Amino acid sequence: MNMENIHLIKQKRISNDINKQKLNIIASIPFIGKRYAERLLKNFKTIKNIINASPQELSLKAKIPYKTSIKIWKILNEEYKL
Repeated sequence: MNMENIHLIKQKRISNDINKQKLNIIASIPFIGKRYAERLLKNFKTIKNIINASPQELSLKAKIPYKTSIKIWKILNEEYKL
């Protein structure tokens, strides 16, 4: 690649807005989209609180279906297996 074409590469911009970053982190978890991510952050306030919540809390506070909250909880809390 020559230097003339270097300006054609699009760089991914990282938002400086911390709330947007938090929303993107939570929304990137499987089974959670933007809508659930907003509900979770609104009700639990921090990512740490979401991670530490039980499936019941996730379901009741964020109005997420219970079966979905169990899947989310497992992703956040089960040990990584090789």
